[in-house]
Amino acid sequence: MFRAKPSPHRKSLVLTIALAFVFPFPARQTASRPLCEGQYSRWASAPGGSHSWVAIDRWRMYEAPDGTHTVDAEIAPFGEYVVQETLVLSRDFRLRKFLSNARSGNISCDFRSTPVRCDVHSKKSNLRGSASREQATPYNFIPFAGPIPFDLAWFVQVSAAQADQTVGRKTRVPVLSLQDDASNKGIELGIAETEEIEYLVRKRSEFLIAKCWLINSGSMM
Repeated sequence: MFRAKPSPHRKSLVLTIALAFVFPFPARQTASRPLCEGQYSRWASAPGGSHSWVAIDRWRMYEAPDGTHTVDAEIAPFGEYVVQETLVLSRDFRLRKFLSNARSGNISCDFRSTPVRCDVHSKKSNLRGSASREQATPYNFIPFAGPIPFDLAWFVQVSAAQADQTVGRKTRVPVLSLQDDASNKGIELGIAETEEIEYLVRKRSEFLIAKCWLINSGSMM
């Protein structure tokens, strides 16, 4: 179990997460093996003091022959203008690639080597830009700081996978994001914030890392 120190940009980083398997999800045409699928939800308060489960996303995971994982996710609310993300993760669940497709534009990032690089295409203005940065591990990524839709549940998974797995030990994880450059005419990759991840308990039956969690809790195919 991990605890993440809430950041000033995302007060809801500490989540209660539930899984459900009640939706159709188009299968990826790939040589990778379908591994599991699910839906993350959070326990949210509502007017009048009531609470309910609110969907965060729905996803399907594949495992490639080399042991890497690909996650196709749709971010709630679901509908015609859904935000879709694809994450490519290493064997130990570190972020290798990130792709986002939304009504407003596309983002494609490659984290397999340094410098890391992101390419952005704005559909509204038909403008394109790119940014790169030398960055040592560990680190995580969000597209933009602020109230921009992205998959918070999988962001937490990637952060947790990089934590020092010593009970009580804290790991500082810088969070990269796209932002305006100094000229305000282009983009750059900067550090939006730094998360502090604490490893609370080593209990194999309670999902040692995100990979075990998903495989043990997902619907196997």
